[in-house]
Amino acid sequence: MFSSSRGAAAVIGKLGGVQDVLAALRTYDQDVAIVTNCLGALWSLAVDENNAKILTEERGLKDVAKAMEDFSGSVDLIEAACSALWSLSLEEENIEIMLDLHIVGHLLTALKTHKKEARCVKNAFMALASIVEEDESSAYELLQGEDGEPGMDTIIEAFKCNSNN
Repeated sequence: MFSSSRGAAAVIGKLGGVQDVLAALRTYDQDVAIVTNCLGALWSLAVDENNAKILTEERGLKDVAKAMEDFSGSVDLIEAACSALWSLSLEEENIEIMLDLHIVGHLLTALKTHKKEARCVKNAFMALASIVEEDESSAYELLQGEDGEPGMDTIIEAFKCNSNN
């Protein structure tokens, strides 16, 4: 809750809170409730630029990707993970790491799995937009898609499931 305030997020980061959240995430990596809460905290903490840098240095993106793989069926976890990826994509140095971790593919999988969940779709769209804006090879990966299904088909389907038209 404190991490949602920019000032509090900065203080939490200075006191080692980012590392503590990552330690909890890594220790309890098979507990969906703890992982979900940790991802939500990381999302809020990453709003502070210094915290985002700490997350980069501590390889937090790898933990987010692993959580998305391990718990792809959990709406709450995927929503938090997409939000965390969106926050972290605003740091330019994270984009290359995201490419290495195949984050675009994880986001497409999230869209495909949770296409009827507006909050997941919105956060996945925001993360994808941010990543694609920074790197053209991620745009190519997005267009190419996953498992023979073009990424734009997945995006259009998720959009249609959540539009009022």
